[in-house]
Amino acid sequence: MLFMQSTVRQTNSVHDPKWATGISRLIKAHMAASGITYADLSNNLKKLGTSQSPENLRVKINRGNFGAQLFVQLLIVMGKSEINLKELENIVSNIDL
Repeated sequence: MLFMQSTVRQTNSVHDPKWATGISRLIKAHMAASGITYADLSNNLKKLGTSQSPENLRVKINRGNFGAQLFVQLLIVMGKSEINLKELENIVSNIDL
């Protein structure tokens, strides 16, 4: 009996770069709409006990690569009590990489 391996490459959606880009765009859109700078985020995160320099936040947000705790804390310090996941899904679905 001959077995053939699938040649279809499966992607791991957890590490799909589209999601990182989408999260980055979502955070930046909320920052722009609220007039919040990276320095503002850094200062407000300190009030929650999280130490992140403005430069470190800029790098992480631009990459869209950070943990769930920081993601939630960023939303909190931007004054977001809700997030529209459909909005994030739409952002991600419109990204061409």
